[in-house]
Amino acid sequence: GGLMALYSVVKYNQYFSNIQDDGSEIVRYENESLPIKTSRSTWYSRPDCYVNHWHTDFEFIYCSKGHIYYSVNGEEIKINEGEMMFVNSCQMHYTFQKDTVDCETYMLVAHPGLYDWRVSEKYVKEVTASKVPPYIVMSIDNIREKQIIDCVVNIVRANAKDENGEKAFGHELEIKAQMYKLLINMALRVQNMENPLSSASKKKLETMRRMTGFVQKNYAEKITLDDIAEAGIVCRSQACELFKRYMNKTPIEYLNDYRITKSTDLIAHTDMSITEISLACGFESSSYFTELFHRRMNMTPRDYRNMA
Repeated sequence: GGLMALYSVVKYNQYFSNIQDDGSEIVRYENESLPIKTSRSTWYSRPDCYVNHWHTDFEFIYCSKGHIYYSVNGEEIKINEGEMMFVNSCQMHYTFQKDTVDCETYMLVAHPGLYDWRVSEKYVKEVTASKVPPYIVMSIDNIREKQIIDCVVNIVRANAKDENGEKAFGHELEIKAQMYKLLINMALRVQNMENPLSSASKKKLETMRRMTGFVQKNYAEKITLDDIAEAGIVCRSQACELFKRYMNKTPIEYLNDYRITKSTDLIAHTDMSITEISLACGFESSSYFTELFHRRMNMTPRDYRNMA
């Protein structure tokens, strides 16, 4: 109910802050009237720091070359060449690489609120219904799934800039047209599917969403293990147990990883000093920040800035 209400009354300008009231991460869109984010990436152009997160947006990544890995709600999935991962709304996830294979991906993150709710409500509800699994792996070898993959690739291409830094005339209309085609094909694809998660698992995931949401919202502040556990309404040992199960790390390791992730944006896109960035991301000293950054990224913050 609350999720549907969020879609129907969405005000896009709120998506330019960082975290929703429910603790989900807010995706930064280039254009608030077209709430999508796209990229075409060749992996290993530079190291990236991805951390488990969740948002109300749908996420698609098509692997056109090589392979990548996804973690969705603590489950690890390999996506091979010619396959696409669909991660449904409000699932905890991140993508990563285990090896140095050359890889090319098309990524689309789209907020369900971009659809005209009067026309599309029943179709969006079909895709986000609790009976639909948290993720679906699709393949170009399946005719319906290839139609969905083609829509994603077309949207990514339509949203790309040319060599002059311009987008094609009419790109917004092309994107909208493809998004509606994507929605109807997704609604048909998920009909009669069953969500494999038990009610106990769903409850644990809800607790995890509360705790990770708290971290995503408050990472710049001083946070303790007690604070994180309290956000999930569990004791410290339960919090550690759940993080181990779904994240394979402790709550404090997750907090530090999230802070490092946020720091990469500031290092690459601002002129802030390393000391200023470390403080802005919740670290008490720049030396501790640099040490953790090096351990996670295999380079110093200054090296990362020089690559950006």
